Amino acid sequence: MKSATYVCPHMEKKYGYFKRDISWLSFNYRVLLEAADATLPIYERIRFLSIYASNLEEFYEIRVADQRGAIMKKNYRADNSEKAEETLNEITTEVNRQQQDFYSIFNDGILPELRRQRVYLYQTHEPLPFHRDFVRRYFDEEIFPYLSPVTLHEGFRTFIRDRRLYLIARILKRETREPLYVLIKIPHSNVPRFIALPEHEGMHYFMFVDDMIRYNLPAIFPGYVPDGCYGIKISRDADIYVDEETPQSILQSIRTKVGKRKIGALSRFMYDREMPPDVLAFVRRSFHIAADDLVVGGRYMNLQDMIRLPNPIGAELVRTPPAPLRVPYLEELASMFRAVERGDVLLHFPYQSFDYLLRFLMEASFDPDVEEIKITQYRVAENSAVIHSLIGAARNGKRVTVFVELKARFDEENNMSTAEEMRQAGIKIIYSIPGLKVHAKVAVVLRRGEAADFACLSTGNFNEKTAKGYSDMALLTCDKAIVGDVCRVFEVLEGRLAEPHFDRLLVARFNMVPELIRLIRREADLARAGRGGRIILKMNGLQDKQMIDELYEAGQAGVEIDLLVRGICCLTPDRSYSPNIRVTRIVDMYLEHARLWYFRGDGEETMYLTSSDWMRRNLNRRIEAAVPILSPDVRREILDLLDIQLRDNVKACHIDGQLRNIYIRNDAPPLRAQQATYEYIKRNVDAVTYREIRKLDIYGIEWESVFEREYPNGNVAAPVIGTVNAEGQGSSGMEAQFDTLLTGTPGAQAFEIAPNGAVMPGGKKTTVEPKNGGNVELTLHADLQHQVQELLDARVAKHQADWGVVVIEDVATGHVLVMADSNSKEPDNANPQKVHAVQDAFEPGSVGKLVTVGAALNQGTITPTSVFQVPYSLDLPDAGGPITDFHEHGGETLTATGVLAESSNTGTVLIGQTMSDDQRYAMMRALGFGEETGVELPGESAGLLRSADQWQGRDRYVTMFGQAYAITAMQEASALATIANGGVRIAPHIVKSWTNADGTVEVPQASQPVQAMDATTASQLVTMMESVVEDDLGTAGAAKVPGYRVGVKTGTAETIIDGASGLVSTTAGIIPADAPRLAIAVVLYNPRVASVSSDSSAPLFGDIARTAVGNLGIPASTSSANLYPTTP
Repeated sequence: MKSATYVCPHMEKKYGYFKRDISWLSFNYRVLLEAADATLPIYERIRFLSIYASNLEEFYEIRVADQRGAIMKKNYRADNSEKAEETLNEITTEVNRQQQDFYSIFNDGILPELRRQRVYLYQTHEPLPFHRDFVRRYFDEEIFPYLSPVTLHEGFRTFIRDRRLYLIARILKRETREPLYVLIKIPHSNVPRFIALPEHEGMHYFMFVDDMIRYNLPAIFPGYVPDGCYGIKISRDADIYVDEETPQSILQSIRTKVGKRKIGALSRFMYDREMPPDVLAFVRRSFHIAADDLVVGGRYMNLQDMIRLPNPIGAELVRTPPAPLRVPYLEELASMFRAVERGDVLLHFPYQSFDYLLRFLMEASFDPDVEEIKITQYRVAENSAVIHSLIGAARNGKRVTVFVELKARFDEENNMSTAEEMRQAGIKIIYSIPGLKVHAKVAVVLRRGEAADFACLSTGNFNEKTAKGYSDMALLTCDKAIVGDVCRVFEVLEGRLAEPHFDRLLVARFNMVPELIRLIRREADLARAGRGGRIILKMNGLQDKQMIDELYEAGQAGVEIDLLVRGICCLTPDRSYSPNIRVTRIVDMYLEHARLWYFRGDGEETMYLTSSDWMRRNLNRRIEAAVPILSPDVRREILDLLDIQLRDNVKACHIDGQLRNIYIRNDAPPLRAQQATYEYIKRNVDAVTYREIRKLDIYGIEWESVFEREYPNGNVAAPVIGTVNAEGQGSSGMEAQFDTLLTGTPGAQAFEIAPNGAVMPGGKKTTVEPKNGGNVELTLHADLQHQVQELLDARVAKHQADWGVVVIEDVATGHVLVMADSNSKEPDNANPQKVHAVQDAFEPGSVGKLVTVGAALNQGTITPTSVFQVPYSLDLPDAGGPITDFHEHGGETLTATGVLAESSNTGTVLIGQTMSDDQRYAMMRALGFGEETGVELPGESAGLLRSADQWQGRDRYVTMFGQAYAITAMQEASALATIANGGVRIAPHIVKSWTNADGTVEVPQASQPVQAMDATTASQLVTMMESVVEDDLGTAGAAKVPGYRVGVKTGTAETIIDGASGLVSTTAGIIPADAPRLAIAVVLYNPRVASVSSDSSAPLFGDIARTAVGNLGIPASTSSANLYPTTP
């Protein structure tokens, strides 16, 4: 995006800063990019599309209204150093640019993928014939009763509500053609935005209520002819400006002005880009719309409503967050108070359950020693369990004080009503402080006598609803100095303390800014002295120029500075005055909301957990609190998590000097911070349990190390990893293949014993230490393997298949990145699992046509454009009956490419007859059929391939299209990798290396690459495979991956299973076709529902390919396919 910076003059230096509002638009554009991510489930993409639109709506209601207010001198809160008019023009330019991308993503990405998933959202008001009666009837019964059209006349005022949708219709009187303009408010509370229409041929149809009204305009205005109908919407100033004198006057003022929010000054007028200029001119005159109020939209406004689009398919189209983790030692101790007494407790939301914070408050409400509870509330959840706990505490005789911030934008009404509910329950309520917002998230529990007091400080609100979607941390501590500081914060809020002193906390407007400046300058001094300097800051917004200048100067001194800034960032990186400063933005499933500050120092690390961003408002006009992390274990844990975020190369973007979101892509293994954070917290739970129990120092509890097999990744690649038996010997998978290497040497101990057999205290004891075995490192990509297994399991269930398998091979190296079996369970020796990819062979069906066509190209008997007259049925004298195509048709004239794209059996036989059987057999063997691939797994099948001289009668012909021989999924993927690799066959490997017990590292011996087919043949074959996806004749349209060229072949083979007929559905392909990186083989064995490959394995291939390129960071295709013709 075009950057917007301004320069602030100093006495001896000039620094640049991004404009706040333009920086925010850069953040919101990054949200929009999630909607464009084809690796995400479609309804997750829709969620981000909706978030983007909702964010923009609020931006216009607050920030743009603020700029307009500054221009009109209605308020003076806008930054005086920014020219409001100039900023407003930049906002309009950037938003209009983003709107083009928004509608492009919606029209070219979201809608096609919905249709691919059999969800059809009408983009026209003209329904298909089979829906017309329903649309008329539904309109008459459900919509028309709520319509009240208003005729527009210049000179007469009509009020338009904000956030409501309207249609402007121009209708012509039938006799005179005289135009009339009418305004129609679209019902929003009585009628859904998306109306479900009857299903048709397996497709689920929905229509915007807007279009249903458009279609029925003749019924609304009899005697008139519709001459265009266009959507409009407006945004109004939704901020609340109050004269702050006393808390009571603030309460009354907000109560009055909240009700007037819906009639605020205009801040945006959005209109359909198809609206003719004369209609727009009339509308502008009618509603007094200025030119700089205009924002160009699309046919449909309020697309944040897309989040309410029904999902008729189910869970496979959404992304389900992982279940919040339980913390075993907190579960075992049962008492949160006891846990905190033994050491600081750090909670991670939403990775861990918010229940632990609720338990803490609930325990406070019942503990007989608790005398008083104080807490701040910034945004209160509806029907809040937090509030219920506090009310319960008050009813149990505890003194409860709640500070309620009334000026929490858009939550004012809920906060006021909740405060009144608490007041009536006997809770002391403190309202907003004049001139300040209280944004600190703090609580304190005070107990009588010597019992420990507790404090809780959080980066996020005490709100169980937002805790499900916001990534936050909360620290529970009984450190006396911290508890004392929190008490002093409440004394300030209660008006009992004007000049507080804080021993531990940093509190905005008191000691926060001076201490931060000291810490930054400390790092700068260390860097100048050659002792290094390191700062990591994680926050939501960075705007304060004083703090930015300090960072600029620290960077110039040599301090290495990493900024994890999710939203606004006014610091300009990549400039001469900002060396050594990197800005990273992460947008993913959860909203990054935690704020953390780290200063390495020189032997005195300093880390704070805080509610505060470095915005001017946070540091100067709010009460914020930052708590130091004193526990080395907790500090180490947070540093690990910060390191994970800084290594994200999937969802992280670097913000450059032009405010662009540049995805971080590097040679490191793909790491997605939020997924890695979940796994880190999950893995470290047991270590925490160990540390906590050790702290108890309970007499009689001794520690014994017991070694047993752990599978930290659960069922991920479980059949490949394999099992061990009761004696620890490998019995399947890698455990069996590398049993000798992995097995260590047992240790031993000998003790001197007394005559009674007891060990003699102080007696002789000899110990032989055990020796660890070796390690094996696989080529599998754990994250991608996990995702593919989930996709595979969902498809196996949907199509009711016996089993399924997916293999993904790196074309250049032969490394197996994924070997996924359906319904994998955590390894269990009692229930060993087959590795279907290498142990089960199947007929490849029409995928085998690649071999026939490739062999003919290689022999020069055909070209991609060779023409064949293709009948539906071929009667061959020794075939034992006719050879037919899958679908009945008349005679067709197809090129060789058309034969492959349409997957014609008869056409493939015609191609196969251009060469000898020996030549076809030689190609099969060259591609690795009929022999083991050598991949490092036990029990590999060589498949079944008879030599050409054994092909008798019908078998001679059906081998041309993938029948009468069998291959494994591993062989299929290897063959596709060979085609993708310019015809060069590289043996596949699933083992990357192994480390022997003595520490030496070895790698598998690489076999000599083999030129299985000419490079020209391979290139032509890949292009022909693209037609299988792209051409209208193709059978694999469902395998498309937006932005990537894909070469695919589908196959459906008949087979006999347990004496009954069944099918094998397989799709194999290459992505990207223009620069091949991956070969993918997908097999569904015996699907019973929608079983043909175009309906089963092909869409699964598309899902997997989209996931793989996104997870691995494979760049999109840079050129369009130059396809061969399928017909002459």
